[in-house]
Amino acid sequence: MKNRTPFEKNIGQRTPSRIPLDPDTPLPIREWQQRYERYLDLIGRKETRRRYARAIERFLRKYPDKIYGHQFLRPVINDYVQFRLAEGASVSTVRLEMSAIRGLFQFALDMNAPDVMVNPAKNVKVKAVGRGKAPMPVIRNGAAGLSGDSNG
Repeated sequence: MKNRTPFEKNIGQRTPSRIPLDPDTPLPIREWQQRYERYLDLIGRKETRRRYARAIERFLRKYPDKIYGHQFLRPVINDYVQFRLAEGASVSTVRLEMSAIRGLFQFALDMNAPDVMVNPAKNVKVKAVGRGKAPMPVIRNGAAGLSGDSNG
């Protein structure tokens, strides 16, 4: 049997708070968020927890009407990615946020959350536009016909 590092420790059915889960009662996603952040603290990932906490909080604030994990389906995740990119967030920022969201749902699955059957963020890709660069800006004072100028 190989030696395990602290990061490979299997915590089994226990949650980081050591509160047993009732298999018939779904927990709000905010409860899973707290447990996930505590788990990241327990395994020594404090900086990761801080970044992920901000990302998950931003994601959950966008959907205040969704209380439970089963309400977050793939279209919601895709909508969030498009929203963040349209808002001007960089591709790398959105990828970090997706990693945090993916981790939250995977944690809930691993802890046998009764209302989370799949990880809706799994395999969601954030694609860069044209070799990792932002779209080209509109030319304001450039070629005729593109700028809207009536100069000719």
